[in-house]
Amino acid sequence: RRRVAGAPGLSDAPRSTPAGIFNLADDAPAPRGEVMAHAAALLGAPLAAAGDADAAGAGVSRRARRRAAEHKRVDNARMRRVLLPGGLRYPTYREGLAKIAQREQRRGSVAPPG
Repeated sequence: RRRVAGAPGLSDAPRSTPAGIFNLADDAPAPRGEVMAHAAALLGAPLAAAGDADAAGAGVSRRARRRAAEHKRVDNARMRRVLLPGGLRYPTYREGLAKIAQREQRRGSVAPPG
């Protein structure tokens, strides 16, 4: 088995993979701003510190504002069927971000929320 760079949930991917393009995404399509707000809440950080372009104000480029508001949806059915038939370790961004926040809190990198 191999680890896919930048995709820790794909460490269980088979060594031999069919050719072609795979969309890598979790099972919970969400706007970037919603994901960032969830991350900020887990870390007890202000939303602007987590990347909310609207809250950050004039110092944020139009491109950053547009990306924060994007609503692109990616179908991950082929990834799940071919690469990960057993499912994702963290099926949605909520579980994945919670695990990251727990790890960082144990390391002392961030304070627990509250």
